[in-house]
Amino acid sequence: MSGKKRSDGDRTGTNRGLGNAPLAQACRSMNGGATCILRGTRRPWEVLGSQVQKRRLKAYREAARERGVQTLEGSQQPTVVGGEAGTRELLGEYDSDVRFTALIAYNDLMASGALLAARAGELRVPEDLSVIGHDDMPIAALLSPALTTVRQPMQELGSRAVAMLVGHLQSSSALNVTILSLHPQLVVRASNGPQPVARP
Repeated sequence: MSGKKRSDGDRTGTNRGLGNAPLAQACRSMNGGATCILRGTRRPWEVLGSQVQKRRLKAYREAARERGVQTLEGSQQPTVVGGEAGTRELLGEYDSDVRFTALIAYNDLMASGALLAARAGELRVPEDLSVIGHDDMPIAALLSPALTTVRQPMQELGSRAVAMLVGHLQSSSALNVTILSLHPQLVVRASNGPQPVARP
């Protein structure tokens, strides 16, 4: 995002293809094992959020299938509390014979909750479990460990939205639905790593 400083520990990857390509990139970065996907629930009027979530899930599922990674999905409110509760549920439901190596959360708040649940379950991040969020909220770089996440180009989104609004207000034609295609970045920090080596 233009004008935003990165800490020395941040590494970014930009994909100029589909807007949700970094989500697939995040999934591909975890070799083998099993990945949990923690979705955010939505209220009936959050139609736009529902469409965004569908695209994110599609990218995750395709990347996991390409890599032969088993997946388990859970759903909770997109908050810290929801992320913690959802992660506890996923850890409890997962087949103990399958190595649970990564969790990809709907947003950074849920990922923050996942870190809390991992700590309570005596799982080390990222040695035992990789955690990835979405949105690159200011808190992401301050967590321990610092959170790997997908950064949204919010400044570009805001400026383009305002330009579209002004254009619609100045136009006498009927309002048409417009879909913006933006290019997020995968910001690699300390919360993800390679597939863990099984403990003896």
